[in-house]
Amino acid sequence: PAGSGSERASDPPATPPAPPAGSGSGRASGGAPEPEGARAAEIIRMCRTAGLDDTAMVEIISQGLNPDQAGREVLRRMAERSGIAGGAGYRALHLVTDERDRFRLAAAHGLALRGGLAVTNPAPGHDEIMGRSLEMLAMEALQRANQSTRGTRMEMLGRALTTSDLPNILGNVANVAVLEGWETAAETWSLWCGEGDAANFKPGKAVRLSEMDDLDEIGEEDEYKHAKLSDAAESYQVKTFGKAIRLSRRMLIDDDLGMLISIPRAMGEAASRTVGDVAWAALISNGAMGDGKALFHADHANIATIPAFNVDGVGAALKLLNSQKDMAGKRRIRTPAQFILLPTALEVTAEKFFGSDVIGTAAEPNIRNPYSGTFQSNNRIYEPRLDESSEVVFYLAAAKGRTVVLFWLQGVKVPWIEWKDSWNTDGREGKVRIDVGGKAMDWRGLARVAIG
Repeated sequence: PAGSGSERASDPPATPPAPPAGSGSGRASGGAPEPEGARAAEIIRMCRTAGLDDTAMVEIISQGLNPDQAGREVLRRMAERSGIAGGAGYRALHLVTDERDRFRLAAAHGLALRGGLAVTNPAPGHDEIMGRSLEMLAMEALQRANQSTRGTRMEMLGRALTTSDLPNILGNVANVAVLEGWETAAETWSLWCGEGDAANFKPGKAVRLSEMDDLDEIGEEDEYKHAKLSDAAESYQVKTFGKAIRLSRRMLIDDDLGMLISIPRAMGEAASRTVGDVAWAALISNGAMGDGKALFHADHANIATIPAFNVDGVGAALKLLNSQKDMAGKRRIRTPAQFILLPTALEVTAEKFFGSDVIGTAAEPNIRNPYSGTFQSNNRIYEPRLDESSEVVFYLAAAKGRTVVLFWLQGVKVPWIEWKDSWNTDGREGKVRIDVGGKAMDWRGLARVAIG
């Protein structure tokens, strides 16, 4: 309403991007708290149904809205995306934010900027927060919660961590740091791996159909015959990976904003690194496939040893994928290599080879390199994890989805953070986790090549 100082949806305050479960409260101001897991699951369902992306989903969850309020926010974002908010025949939603919400948003933005995190359109008042220590912010949060700021510093900070909005503010900043670490980590798995969803932690099976039989020649009086298809299945399983984090009174007293930013950021990087470990392990470990044989096996015709990384050697490697047969073993199929995966020890050798138009010897100096430009720069992937396995082994991979696939629990592809008040320590405890599993789906789309 006019004159109340409230803000409307037509001019909302900026919301910082943050991973799920950042607020830990499971509610907006007023109303009964929702169980955090159930609240987040319901919001994820609504966002998936509405077609919102992961960034929007994370933002809505981190605001601490209950499912009813989150539903209205989902509708508002759908209207904005459709370009009808405020248009003819449509009455825009008017959502109200109170002074407490604005303070929490400004405080989170101010601390994030002070700690070196990127914030788009920081909320009004963030600049005042940037000039205050964490202890001063704790006192401000107590006053706004109508709590006493008297007593010793330890007592005052203890109350701020249990009876004010300070834990939610600090938690949201930590969430932003985790997500920044996650997004900026230099991982290569997404360039060549496929992705899928898993409903739960139980072992799952991904089924692939065989190739269709050739079409028959049909005479004038002939009947059409039904094609026969077979299938094969590969087993996979999602696992949970995580670490704990703590916001303490000591951090507030020491005004250690670096601790609030650097550790969560490092945890985000670790989460991204863990996903990379899962993806590359599905390739390097040479695990068993659905037929009971190793991924790279003589019976799968996808292993070779070449004398050198040259025209003849690369040609022999590429032939492995182009000579694969259908499931029935009747005819050859083409599974051309789209990616070459190499240890960093072979980077100079490979770049010279694929970047040279002419490769010759003293006897034949003008031989054209038939494989020049075979793999674009983004399709030549150099991975340190391969060096740890072998510096003279590289891999060829077909199109995404036919090689290694990462499976995410219920489609959540970002780290989760959950917070709770700590009874055994002075502060608040959180945990960062991510649920993911990886599996090679088809040996016919992968080849392992050793040099020497």
